[in-house]
Amino acid sequence: MTDPGSRIPSYERTQSETLIATQTLAVEYRATERTQSETLITTQTLAVEYRATERTQRSGQADVDAAESPTISHLLTVD
Repeated sequence: MTDPGSRIPSYERTQSETLIATQTLAVEYRATERTQSETLITTQTLAVEYRATERTQRSGQADVDAAESPTISHLLTVD
């Protein structure tokens, strides 16, 4: 099971290389997890901004509705 000129059996070398690859993936996963967490924070911020915009639009729409709706004085005015 040893390669010519090598003192480490090939299966041990493969296990070592696999461990290094696994550790690299773990680091990449943690980086991805951190990115996902940052994305979640950004998404939550956007949701708050959206709700604020929605509230502003509704209050603006209320102003438009109030301006367009007839008042008592309009109803009582005779042309």
